[in-house]
Amino acid sequence: MNRGPQVLFGILICLAVVVVTFWAIGGVKEDQGFDHLEYPKNTMQQAPDRGERNRWVTISASCFGALTCLFVVGGLALGLSRQQQTGFAAWILALAAVIFASLFLLVVFLYSEGGSSAARIGGLPVSTAVMVVVFAPSPLVLVVLYMVAFPRWILSPAEEARFHELVTNRQAEQKK
Repeated sequence: MNRGPQVLFGILICLAVVVVTFWAIGGVKEDQGFDHLEYPKNTMQQAPDRGERNRWVTISASCFGALTCLFVVGGLALGLSRQQQTGFAAWILALAAVIFASLFLLVVFLYSEGGSSAARIGGLPVSTAVMVVVFAPSPLVLVVLYMVAFPRWILSPAEEARFHELVTNRQAEQKK
């Protein structure tokens, strides 16, 4: 029996729990940080130098982002053919989910530990550089993998021909 939909529903429940928990805890306090000099008063705040990141925001973002990564890859796995649901494709997608979520958690970790560190990559803070250069393009790898493997993992040419045959037969029956 395919447990994929139940697993995805469980991930959605976990996402809802994270959102409700974050809302109940209260998020960021109003007095954290100070007004940014380049923006109108009370519109943009920035943390003091070497300021401590709000732990609840960091924890909530970590949980929400990692669960979202798992949900995306789990959605891709729903389309796998019966043979691939326990085969090679399932292992590849599971590995992709772990890597995708780990990259996101790396970005959150670098942000939470970075403070206003002087470390830069290409003029960007390390966490932002990793987000832009490594994490943001990573879904493209999943898309290319999905496109290349589609005929083997999702719908084989024989299954597609059978589908078209069924549609043609159905249309012929409806015309009678």
